[in-house]
Order: sequence, then structure tokens, then C-alpha cells
Amino acid sequence: MKQRIKKKVILFFFKVCCLVSVCICIYEYREIDKNKNYIAQQTFPYITGIDAHTIIDEVKNKYDFVIWKEDQGKIIKNPILKKSQETTVIQACGNIKILFSDASFLRAEDVQGCIIDEKTAFDLFGTTNVVNQKITYNDKFYYIRDTINTRIPIFIVENNSNDAEFDTITFSKSSIMEKNNSFLNTFNAIYNTNLQLVDRNLVILVLKIGLVLLIIILFIELLMETGILKKLGKIVKKQNRYPLICFTLVGAAVLAFYYINLNMEELPAKWSDFSFWGNYFRTLKERFIYQMRIPLKATELQMGFCILKFIIFYAIGCLSNIIIVIIKKSTPINYIRK
Repeated sequence: MKQRIKKKVILFFFKVCCLVSVCICIYEYREIDKNKNYIAQQTFPYITGIDAHTIIDEVKNKYDFVIWKEDQGKIIKNPILKKSQETTVIQACGNIKILFSDASFLRAEDVQGCIIDEKTAFDLFGTTNVVNQKITYNDKFYYIRDTINTRIPIFIVENNSNDAEFDTITFSKSSIMEKNNSFLNTFNAIYNTNLQLVDRNLVILVLKIGLVLLIIILFIELLMETGILKKLGKIVKKQNRYPLICFTLVGAAVLAFYYINLNMEELPAKWSDFSFWGNYFRTLKERFIYQMRIPLKATELQMGFCILKFIIFYAIGCLSNIIIVIIKKSTPINYIRK
């Protein structure tokens, strides 16, 4: 009797863990998708301040974007309290709110204004109420216009100097939806830039497919346990879940192809064109590896933490489901239900 109650409690615990983990994964995925922007960057040569002003003057009415560059390990100081803090400096030209949604909009002519994170404000001043307080960077005075909540120390300034150098352009999610980099190719041709798209969509797609796959498996197992799919349950039980696995893998492959393929016009006339499919998936693999090697920008750290939490709770959900299956296999079904 005690052993029966113990197994029921263990099963209930792991079912709750699995359910909670899936719910957290859904929440984190929504956060990842919400914080996603379209980033394009080039290593060299940099976009000069003159080019940045030309681009903004010509494009700002069509698209919402910001041109910027980050420098890590820079020191800002509180000249009154003689305190200093190492931060990541972001020099920007354009709409700062695209990078940090809770930041105030720094006007282009406000060359003495800046935005810092709350932790840096507290470390330098002992409080987060620091609007209009003065700090120094590179022996220049700046006045704090706003504070934001970030994962790392941040110092943001508008740089409208003609000598400024930028290497990244970030477009808001709603402003650029063109397929196959057609917009970016046109942009590079017009302004003689060499911007490459930092496409985090492939990573997000993998997370989405994994989440959908797990939900489908859990849903089918629920239907089987409640007796709605008795026939399917018998088939799966006899053949060690192979039909279920094949079904979910085929479904995942179809779903993946549907979302990964961005331009249906590039498909070959015949599905038997195997050279096309080989090159297609080889290019896709190279693209994924290239994107994974690009380090996260300071503006993407929040998304990076969400991805990490997603992976952790996804693993917990899968592990809990495996443990539930093992317990059920090692215990007669009637014995558990009594």
C-alpha cells in the first residue's frame, strides 16, 4: 500500500514538473520572439558618421532603425564621488528604443546626453534616481537622461560626429520583413556597405520545432492514457513506440521545411532534383553554423538568457517525461490506477 502511494506521488511530481517546464518554455519562447530584432553588421570598413547621416536622412521615413557600435571594457566615472565603473559603451545614431525598449529617445543634437543601466547608476551614485547627474567618459562630460534595466553595465550615447565609426544596423521587427535579404542587398548596393544579416531566426526555429514536437508527444500520450486512443495505444505498445516516433519526426521535418524555406520560387520544378536538395541543406547547415559562431551583442543578452532558460526547462520537461514512461513500464497499469 505504501509503495503504491509512493509511486503515485512520484508520478504526480514528475507530471507537474513536465507541465510546468512546458509552460515556462512557451513563455520563454514568446519572450525570445518578442525581443528579436533584425541585425546586420560588418567588421571592416566601418560605416562613417557621414554615411550614417546620409542613410538616416534618406531611409528614416521608410524604416525604423538605429546605426550603432559597441565597445566593451570602457570606463565611465563619477567626477564628484571619484567612483568609476567598467561598462559596454554603445555609440548610436538613430532610434535607441529599438535596442532597449525601456530607454528614452536620445535626440541626435543631444551630444551631452547619455543613458546608463540601473546597477551602474547605483554603483556610481548610491541610488538609481540619477537623471541629470553628471558623469565622464573619455574626459568628456555627459548628463544622464534615463536609466534602464539590463544584464550587463551599459553606457549609451548619441554620436552624430562625422568622424564616428559604426558597424551594426538594427531594424525594428515590424519595419523589415523582406525575404532572401533582398532589402539588405539593395541597401548594400546603394550605400556601398558590406552588411551581413545576423539571422537568429534559425536558432529560434530549432527551439520552436523542439517545443512543438514535445507538446505533440505529450498530447498523444495524454490521449492514450485517457483511453481515447486505445487502438493507437495498443499499436504503439506492441511496436515500442516506433510509429509514434516516426509520425512525430516526419511532422517535425515537414514543419521545419515549411518555416526554413523562405522563397518558394527557388524550389526546383521536380522534387527529384537531388542536387538542388543537397546544396540547399548544405547551405542551410553552413548558415546555421556561421550564425552560431557570431557572439551575442549586448542588446541580445536578454534573448540569450531566455534561450538558456528555455533549454534548461526543456531538458527538465523531457527528462520528467522519460522518467514517467520508465515508471509506468516498470509498474502494471492497473496497479497504478487502483
